[in-house]
Amino acid sequence: MDAATRIMRYLYTTRDYGIRYRSKLKRQLTVYTDASQGAAWDMPFSTSGYATFLAGGAITWCSRRIRSTICLSSTEAECIAASEAVLEIMWLYNLLEHMGYPLSENLLVIDNEPAIKLASHPILHYPKQGFELYQQHH
Repeated sequence: MDAATRIMRYLYTTRDYGIRYRSKLKRQLTVYTDASQGAAWDMPFSTSGYATFLAGGAITWCSRRIRSTICLSSTEAECIAASEAVLEIMWLYNLLEHMGYPLSENLLVIDNEPAIKLASHPILHYPKQGFELYQQHH
């Protein structure tokens, strides 16, 4: 019962919050991705996540433990998070194109320099819709 009361209190106090979408922005998906190699309380698993924005507002997000592998570095965790974000970009790109809302480009934001260098390596092949990589500085 206490959890239900907290949820109702949260819903009541945030009833005026919302997500604003702006129609004048470029037609692009912007996906911010991040990962944590593993905290002491969560060993040996890392956590990854991403948030996808379209027209300035969030449309999808995800945060979960990486259970497919035990990451030996933060770069490895960041690369796994980025690859999950690219899958989301591809899925959303195709969905929006099917709905008659084609996108001009996509932007993947990664905050780990070694992961950006790995993702930018010329041997890798990107999906046909393409996307740019953007380094976010802390």
